Parts: sequence; structure tokens; C-alpha cells
Amino acid sequence: MSGRQQRWDSFKFKEIWDRKRDRWLSPGRPSDDGKRINLPKIGAVKCKFHRPLEGTPKTLQIVLDVDQWYAIYTCEVDTKSLSGKWLK
Repeated sequence: MSGRQQRWDSFKFKEIWDRKRDRWLSPGRPSDDGKRINLPKIGAVKCKFHRPLEGTPKTLQIVLDVDQWYAIYTCEVDTKSLSGKWLK
């Protein structure tokens, strides 16, 4: 890193969904038809979703791994929808 160290290699947003209003809070909200996510104090950041989000989003962690940043969403999924898809 040419003598300069990065300050963080990850950060986490513990709450990204408003349960009372059933809508996104500011951090992690997809915009621009899912081509960007909103990060506070950074702005809209380009991203590539490898699969659609399923269920209700709970947390978002931004992680630096081998010079690339990744967004990791944790979602709450109904067990009924999981039973037929993953459990056999």
C-alpha cells in the first residue's frame, strides 16, 4: 500500500430496515435499479448483486478482502420459504 495503511478493513451497519414502516433505512438501500447501494458519508457506490436479496434485510457489513470491497447482507427469511428450497 505504498507506506500508507488503510484505517479500516470492514465496517457494519447493525440496522438497515425500519420494521415499523416496513422500508429501507439509509444505509445499504439499493438504488439505480440495483446497480448502486447507498452508504452514509460515502454516497451511492457501484455494486454487482450476485443474487437477489430474499426476505427482510437486517444488517449490512462492508468488508475489504484482497484489495476489493464486498457488501454482505444478512436477511431474515421465513422458514416456510426455506423448507422447499434448501431442506430436502
